[in-house]
Amino acid sequence: WVPLRVTAEEERIGLNMVEHGAGTAILDLLVQMEEQRNSHDFTRHVLSEPHTEVGQIAEEYNRVLDTINTEQRRRQEMDAALAYGARLDTLFQEIAKATNESSTIEDAMQLTMDLICQNTGWPVGHLYLLSEETNHLLIPTTIWHLEHPERFETFRSITEQTDFQPGEGLPGRVLASGKPSWIRDVTQDPNFPRVQVAKDIGVRVGFGFPIVIGKQVVGVLEFFSTETMEPDAKLLEVMGYVGAQLGRVVERKRGEAILIRAKAEAEAATKTKADFLAMMSHEIRTPLNGIIGISDVLLGTHLSEDQQDCLLTIKDSGDALLTIINDILDFSKIEAGKLTLETIDFDFRETVDAVVDLLGLKAQEKGIELISLIKPEIPTAVQGDPVRLRQILMNLIGNAIKFTAQGEIVVQVVPEENTSETGLLRFMITDTGIGISPEGQNRLFQAFSQEDSSTTRKYGGTGLGLSISKMLAELMGGTIGVRSELGRGSCFWFTIRFGSQQSHRILDKVLSRELEGVRIGLIDDNATNRMLLQQYTSFWGMQSIQVEDGEKALSSFRERALNGEPCHLALIDMNMPGMDGLELAKAIKADPQLASMRLILLNPFVNRVENTHSLTQRHFAAFVNKPVRYKQLHQCLLNVMRRSDAALSPPTILLPPKDVSKGSGQRLLLVDDNLVNQQVGIRMLNTLGYQVNVAVNGREAVEAITRTAYAGVLMDCQMPEMDGFEATREIRKRERTTPQLPIIAMTATAIAGDREKCLEAGMNDFLSKPVKLEDLRRVLEKWLIQPSSTRHHEDEAETHQPDNREASSQSGTSAPDLSPPLDSAILADLRRLGGDEDPIFFISVIEQFCQDSVTHMDGINLAIQGNKGDALSKVAHALKGCSRTIGAKPLAELAFQLEQMGQTQNLEKARAIFLSLQSEFERVQAALQDELKQSSATLP
Repeated sequence: WVPLRVTAEEERIGLNMVEHGAGTAILDLLVQMEEQRNSHDFTRHVLSEPHTEVGQIAEEYNRVLDTINTEQRRRQEMDAALAYGARLDTLFQEIAKATNESSTIEDAMQLTMDLICQNTGWPVGHLYLLSEETNHLLIPTTIWHLEHPERFETFRSITEQTDFQPGEGLPGRVLASGKPSWIRDVTQDPNFPRVQVAKDIGVRVGFGFPIVIGKQVVGVLEFFSTETMEPDAKLLEVMGYVGAQLGRVVERKRGEAILIRAKAEAEAATKTKADFLAMMSHEIRTPLNGIIGISDVLLGTHLSEDQQDCLLTIKDSGDALLTIINDILDFSKIEAGKLTLETIDFDFRETVDAVVDLLGLKAQEKGIELISLIKPEIPTAVQGDPVRLRQILMNLIGNAIKFTAQGEIVVQVVPEENTSETGLLRFMITDTGIGISPEGQNRLFQAFSQEDSSTTRKYGGTGLGLSISKMLAELMGGTIGVRSELGRGSCFWFTIRFGSQQSHRILDKVLSRELEGVRIGLIDDNATNRMLLQQYTSFWGMQSIQVEDGEKALSSFRERALNGEPCHLALIDMNMPGMDGLELAKAIKADPQLASMRLILLNPFVNRVENTHSLTQRHFAAFVNKPVRYKQLHQCLLNVMRRSDAALSPPTILLPPKDVSKGSGQRLLLVDDNLVNQQVGIRMLNTLGYQVNVAVNGREAVEAITRTAYAGVLMDCQMPEMDGFEATREIRKRERTTPQLPIIAMTATAIAGDREKCLEAGMNDFLSKPVKLEDLRRVLEKWLIQPSSTRHHEDEAETHQPDNREASSQSGTSAPDLSPPLDSAILADLRRLGGDEDPIFFISVIEQFCQDSVTHMDGINLAIQGNKGDALSKVAHALKGCSRTIGAKPLAELAFQLEQMGQTQNLEKARAIFLSLQSEFERVQAALQDELKQSSATLP
């Protein structure tokens, strides 16, 4: 038999028909339902005859299909809405991120516009901003998004020429309502001024939204499309959020701009203040140069006691005024952020000891012990700024001396922390002075503040020193503070972070082996001094005994001699109660058991003896001045122990570094274009023992050096023809095969960077005016006496750095008050500078001024007539300088005004000032003629 070719499905249908009598209609319905199931398409109804059993089944099936289709559409729409919303939320987040990272408001708007157009498909976007002047008018900007710039060029051009009032056009509607707005078809909108160009290019729908700060609309973003579409509520809602976000960005950026502008204005104000103070410092320091310099010179002449007292008062007053000026300008410089710190290798022990030595006389004059107590085992080689460290120490130790009537002042340094690269050191200045109340301590480090007003009246001072010290300590990575108890003294402390040096000196360690095992007696009534000496000598390997008075010392020495352990030497304080140092030394030398001891006198600053024969007669092998310095004491002990017979040898006298010899007739070249300044400079250099030649400008200086061998050059920086910088470079260029000639800058200016400019030009050092005689002595001896091989630019640690305070200023143009034409005090100083040895010195200075000033007046007149600002500035500067030197202050002030006008090239009022200058010049000439008559009458 042959099997039936019937499928399983056909078999099922056949059986169904046999068993249930199913006909064709039901089969057709089942087939339709099967096709829908297989195709997953339930959108079509199944077909059947109505009003039949099969039709009723079909209708019910179709109702189920409708319900399913409705639910599916609802879910699809919901998913689409969610996806759209998520896309808009993502867009908002991207806009927020981009705008927050934008550097300007314009960048934020451009990024926002681009992101909206890219995510929505809108081809046109534009920004309007509210006018800051009218506050009710929208002004078009040039910030756009255009997918097809050529197509929309006309629309762009017209838009950028159109402003909108509230309610006018799409931007005006948004401005008026403060809400997003949508226009279905801009070509049919009666309130769309750009309708014609919109029709021409096919623009249809538009929407805009406000940029809002608080409730204030500050801008409008508008967008356009060529397609027609219904308002998108979700898009408008999100754009409302975007507008608020942009408002916050605009507010923040405007706030930042205000802060930047305020900061710039504050910096400009600070700079103006600093420049004014710098200019004033120059004007004050210039006459101070004469006061202090002449005082120094006169102090070295033969004077009566009354004259000496008066002169010391003048000098002290000048020094005090200079200190005040420097304090104010340092404060201003730090406050303006213009202070530059150095980072050089130095030994902080040497800096501390130098300050203590410098202030030692002042302390001992008050009967106060000033002691530098730094443990010898502490490494002292550091990297930092020794000048600023010295400034803080000078202020704090100076204050301690000022406010201490009796007792002692101890300077200590201890490591606060230490690493391989940096170390924080704590400096402590402890005194037994008047102390400070808790209320006073709260005000101490404020500018222009002291403990109370009575402090200023009794002790003086500007109230700036501690404030400056605080600023400097903080600039150097530390801080400052105080511990004090009223009536019991104070401890001022500060910390500084230093770098470590790459190499460390080990010379002291090697040399100290010579002192190992040496037995030494330390006799001083001050316990702190004994502790200091004990620390030093123990570090060097010496065995010490400490005794507080002469009687106990003698007893202890004799006991040790009897026990077979005599002391080899003794350090003996000069001033002790009961038996003083001289009496003790005499008693020791009179005792056969002790006579071989080598004695070293600790000599107070106020009692320094220079007669070496007298010292030998008093049985001392050497002398160390107090306050005791580490290196001085070490070297003294080595020297004494190396001698075979200390008792018979001349004593070693360790004088302070500043007690040095004079110039020994060395010849110097003084380069300055101001004749009056030349005369003062010559007198100061002659006082120091130098011979002087003069050049009036850089060119003459270069020529003079080629003809004559000089030991050094004092170079002014601002001169006609060739200034000091150019002259120095020319000199250095010619020295390629010869030793370098020391050149020291000497100028009244102290502009920030001048010192560096001098060194870059090839100068060795810098002296800023007013120049003190001692400062001039020190810098000359540094460069002229030392061997040339030791001269380096790096030796600047103790040079006199400029204050970096000089700056240009805008001078007023009013004439000065009708004060006396000449300052009698300056004229008196000039007379004393000549002294009895040179009675015509004063006359020569005045005659030279009269001759030069006429030339200067003519030059000023010609410069004004020719409207030549540079020429006016130079010749007015020359007249100003020589006028100040002879005391013609009103004349100098008028010349200074003309100098400033020349520098700014603003000569509108120069003629009026020159007329005042001529009138004042006639007054000065008449007064000088009277002075010359009086001086000539007194000549022999």
